[in-house]
Amino acid sequence: MAFGAVGLALYLRLPVTGSMADLLPGMIVAGLGQGVAFTTMYVAAGTGVAAGEQGAASAIASTAQQLGGSVGLAVLVALLSERAVALGGTSAGPTAQPPGILTGALHVTFAAQAAIALLGAAVALLVIGRGALRHRAGRDARGQDPLTQTAA
Repeated sequence: MAFGAVGLALYLRLPVTGSMADLLPGMIVAGLGQGVAFTTMYVAAGTGVAAGEQGAASAIASTAQQLGGSVGLAVLVALLSERAVALGGTSAGPTAQPPGILTGALHVTFAAQAAIALLGAAVALLVIGRGALRHRAGRDARGQDPLTQTAA
């Protein structure tokens, strides 16, 4: 997620009159970071789940991703529209703004996305760190994990 945040932050460098070459660094870095994050989310959703319940776990993860994306998109479009008006644009919507105003509003929106991704990375790091500590604490006196031992 942190890698994706770096990619989103690269969009802050976009000029008013840019080209595809200006977009590519952010697209590549953000795409790789988000691809890893999404894959990891599905692995985490299925870890420790019984084989017969893997479909339900995957469906819950997918539903959470879709709901988060829908709500997140709505919030980001509202932020974009608000910033465009605050920068001197009209309330006609983002596509009706002059390029300079739209670019300024997009920079704020990209910064918000990068901050959200960094926050998500920090939360994930805390959760994973706590899980690793609990996992280590669950080892028996011989240093073996009781969850992976088989009955003798």
